[in-house]
Amino acid sequence: MTIVWCAEFLGDYKFLYPSSRGTSAYNIISRLLDWKINIAVADPHSGCHRSFITPSGKAVGRVYATYQNRDLSDVVSRLKPDKVVTDELPIATALLTTPNCPEIILIARDHELPKMEAEGFTVVAVSMAMQYALNDRGIQSTYIPLGVDFELFKKIQRQKKGFIFGCACRNKGEKNFYRLMEAYRQVNENFKDAAALAIHTDDGVWDVRRIAKQLGIQNNVFFGNWPADQEAMNRVYNTFDVNINVGGKEWSALSVLESMACGIPQIVGDYGVLREYAEGCGVLVPVKTERIPPGGEVHVSDPDEISRAMEKLWMNEAERLKAGEAALKKVKAYSWEKTAKQWYNLLLS
Repeated sequence: MTIVWCAEFLGDYKFLYPSSRGTSAYNIISRLLDWKINIAVADPHSGCHRSFITPSGKAVGRVYATYQNRDLSDVVSRLKPDKVVTDELPIATALLTTPNCPEIILIARDHELPKMEAEGFTVVAVSMAMQYALNDRGIQSTYIPLGVDFELFKKIQRQKKGFIFGCACRNKGEKNFYRLMEAYRQVNENFKDAAALAIHTDDGVWDVRRIAKQLGIQNNVFFGNWPADQEAMNRVYNTFDVNINVGGKEWSALSVLESMACGIPQIVGDYGVLREYAEGCGVLVPVKTERIPPGGEVHVSDPDEISRAMEKLWMNEAERLKAGEAALKKVKAYSWEKTAKQWYNLLLS
């Protein structure tokens, strides 16, 4: 059996964006290769065709550069796979028209849900929230959650200076940075520099430094570049006293799971996968749904609600400790080993 997996797959290179889609694919595919599943990776961001060795050293895989997916059909025609895995609906739809089309396994994503049809694909949901949404549209799916590498993500003892609210996420339009920073401004005004805000992100939609200056909190907000690898991400999480994810649209939220593995209490939006992961591990912030063009939805929280959640955990050490212990316990249900085994069973079915 041959599988073509369409993914941002950086192999032995450092991840530009750890805790993202490429990280998920890497953790699953590497294990499947070790278990003798023949997988070829179609990477639209690779500059050349190349080989890679799995972290265990047990297997060698092949990455095909598909140059923004323009050459994907050639790879599929040449390899004649039994199945193709992708998390992009346009790719899956285009492959349906290819001669001798293989079985297509589509990993469902929130923003593509309104366009999805019930036929043509084997569908995978990475959260129960997504599976329920698919069921509402009459689409059957297999639930395979994401995971955590507990060798990499764990609680470490580090000397801390002061209290830190932390946020680590990609800099996209829906990520709610302005609302987060406005909420922190309110906390800072009430408690006079008692806690800092650390934001680890990339250069993207939001000019976070300009927002901090505009709100007058530039001396209390610290910005870190997106770390180069997962070990660095673990060190970042361990500097946080509370992890915050009030982004408007999350379909995977790996940073929440990974910070939970470090025993960090959570403040997250009360919806979907965020509720699924973090309920009982901190504070769920109420959200309202807003429409964004061209027809998508985001779940936004009022800065007043976010600031109340921040104050609640900052003022109550016992509740923070309880939430951190709950996070450590709950996250044990998620591991890449379990995830890869479920993918193994699906691919061989």
